[in-house]
Amino acid sequence: MDELVQIVTDNFDTITDRWISSIGSIPKYFGSTQIPFYRSQITELLHCIVDLLKGIGSARLIKFTERIVKPPYNGLLTLTSVHETFLLGEDSIVSTVKEEMKNSDDIFEYSRRVDGCFHEIIYRYANAYQEYQTEVNASRRKVVEQQRETLLRFTNAIGSANSYDEALTAAIRIIKEESRSTAVEFFAFEPVTQRLAFKSAVPERVPTAGGDFLDALTRQFSSESSARRSYAMMQEVFGHRRLVLMLPVSAGESLIGLLLLAFPSVPMRESNISELQEESLDVLLAMADQLGYGLRRFLLEEEVISKAHYISILTDNSADAIVGLDQQGKIVSWNKGAALLFGFSSGEVNGEPFSILLPREKRLIGEDEVIFDRIGKEGIVRNFELDCTTKSGQRVIVSLTGSVLEDEQGTPIGKALIIRDVTQLKQYEQELRQTEKLSFIGQISAGIAHEIGTPLNIILGNAEYLMMDMNPDEKGSDELKMIIGETNRIAKLIQQLLDFARPKRMRTKPVDLNSEINEVLQLMKSQIDKSSINLELNLRENLPLVFGDAAQLQEVFVNLIVNAIHSMESIRQNGNSLRPRLTIKTGIANKADGMIEVTIADTGCGISEENLQKIFNPFFTTKEVGKGTGLGLAITQRIVQDHKGIISVESVVGAGTIFKLNFPIHNNPAET
Repeated sequence: MDELVQIVTDNFDTITDRWISSIGSIPKYFGSTQIPFYRSQITELLHCIVDLLKGIGSARLIKFTERIVKPPYNGLLTLTSVHETFLLGEDSIVSTVKEEMKNSDDIFEYSRRVDGCFHEIIYRYANAYQEYQTEVNASRRKVVEQQRETLLRFTNAIGSANSYDEALTAAIRIIKEESRSTAVEFFAFEPVTQRLAFKSAVPERVPTAGGDFLDALTRQFSSESSARRSYAMMQEVFGHRRLVLMLPVSAGESLIGLLLLAFPSVPMRESNISELQEESLDVLLAMADQLGYGLRRFLLEEEVISKAHYISILTDNSADAIVGLDQQGKIVSWNKGAALLFGFSSGEVNGEPFSILLPREKRLIGEDEVIFDRIGKEGIVRNFELDCTTKSGQRVIVSLTGSVLEDEQGTPIGKALIIRDVTQLKQYEQELRQTEKLSFIGQISAGIAHEIGTPLNIILGNAEYLMMDMNPDEKGSDELKMIIGETNRIAKLIQQLLDFARPKRMRTKPVDLNSEINEVLQLMKSQIDKSSINLELNLRENLPLVFGDAAQLQEVFVNLIVNAIHSMESIRQNGNSLRPRLTIKTGIANKADGMIEVTIADTGCGISEENLQKIFNPFFTTKEVGKGTGLGLAITQRIVQDHKGIISVESVVGAGTIFKLNFPIHNNPAET
């Protein structure tokens, strides 16, 4: 063994102590807790130097350098500190050799050999460091590629999901795999209650401190988005502790929820807790962001679908008719209100033109086109009144509000119509006008009757007095008879005026309408027979009673039957050879409403549509002068209304007229 090797071997501990002492004297290493670590590494390195001095080779050195460039050593021995350590070591060896060598002339040779050893050490260390960095970079590239693939798989999983729950389940499963956590739990943030609520967990829920813990999380993460960040805490459970990571799941400013990740637990006495690398945390945060936007999309879709469903239900169940038309004016949507109003089901009208709802004469003049043109020009038309026809042929008056339907680009795609039945409202308005008119006419009639009544009584009295002293064949007798007859006719008219202006007090009692009709027909039998009229009588047996004035109800039946007889006599005078027919029928109109219906129909000349609106007006008549006062139907309508009834009329010119009277059934003994 040569002298240099012998000196280093014999003074191994001395060199080690001197080397460690030199390191400890550097200010940045004062009080360092890593001195024992440095001693173990320097001892190993000094063995490598002895091998080099002996010429054994660098195998041991290579293993040493490959080890110290990797964790955890690379966290304690930086490249700078290694070079410092090597220089201090070379100085410690050379100083010791100088003190121990016998021939000082060899010091330069020994110093060169020691320096050569440290050049070899630096070379091997630099080579190992470079290889390790190359390996680290390759590993990092692999990790980045794996993370990219994971994020891509994560994105695809959320993007291909068909529902909120499906997206959430897939996301939690991938997050658990990527983070290597033992459990993942998701809490959904509820904007209404401003609280976090458990939604899903894989494979099971993470044990927490219960409601207080959740309240604390809610306060922390429901604040401004700038204050939301990931949090890690150490959780102690049954003598073990583990890392729990909390990740906010957001979409911009909106908090969607919170992820809890629990990592493997270790006994309390152990110190090696699983730590999350920064790169892995970045990936998890990116996943949380993607999950937030993915769940936000489903929440928005659910909100839109929910609102659309609500609007659909609201529209479909609207009391008003809501009809959708395409650009050609054909029906494409039809709600329950429309079906109830017009009697058509959606299947019967879909694809049909809107004009099928209009009467024939309105279709001929193109009233639907007039409406559509207005809607197209003005964009919206409100409360347009028009006549429509139901499936049964009944005519109704409707108020129509229409607007143009446009797509997202503003292109017209059709029209929306809201249709409301105002038939009854119009009837009420007409009845109100009629009542006001009747009241006004009644006041005038009463005044006229009083003014004419007194002188008329004087004329009649004097004429009758003169007739008492005159023989029937005496000159002037016929003239007096004419004066008395016409005066009585005027008196009767005045009495009708007074009855109209001041209705008689009703003497009400339960009345059998069948009996009253039979009594009227008995009184008018001769007139009916004289007119050669076929009478068809269809009176319902056991007809319920009504509550009213029998005399006034008889007056109603007399007025209507007399009008029917006159109407049928006029058509016979015009050359019609068919025998006229008078039909009188009684029955139950509607059990639910509790109404009795009386129908009086004739085959007379009929009433024109123009006059049909006027027949109940006082003094309106189509009869010849002297054959009618125009008060009969006005009085009839008032009597029916006084009995809380309804009178309606249908007529076709040349075919006849039908009057329908509806009276409430008497079922309240207290009224008697």
